[in-house]
Amino acid sequence: MVRKNSLVGYTLLEMIIVLGIFMVLILLTYRPIKITWQNYEERQFIKNFERKWNQSTIKSIQEEKHTNVYFYRDSVRFSEYNKDRTTNTYEFLYPSTMQGDTNIVKISDNGSVTPKTIKIFSSLGRRYVFVFQMGYGAKYYVKTYQ
Repeated sequence: MVRKNSLVGYTLLEMIIVLGIFMVLILLTYRPIKITWQNYEERQFIKNFERKWNQSTIKSIQEEKHTNVYFYRDSVRFSEYNKDRTTNTYEFLYPSTMQGDTNIVKISDNGSVTPKTIKIFSSLGRRYVFVFQMGYGAKYYVKTYQ
């Protein structure tokens, strides 16, 4: 009596084909996912800058201290100068896709700002232009160019 094997399964060739198709799908979606993540990092940087800028301008007016915002090629540093000659600093880095001009924007103790235009370039094909308006209120706006 000959007994036939009743186990059902995949052959090695079928498994290699399925794994090959899976790897091709992963390779096709890697670049769009990476670009989406980099776009998210840039938007998050702009939001963090806006939040810290607003905090610094309010503190400058309320606590009567001046703040210098240093733009470096790879980071932005907020330095708050207190009346007792101490300094509070907050620094955050640009995302890996961004690179900026070197410049300084000063927020005085009454809330006025030195007028400046600062450009930050992105390897994703964008250019961010921060325009700081002169006068009381420490206003600025960001233009984005593709």
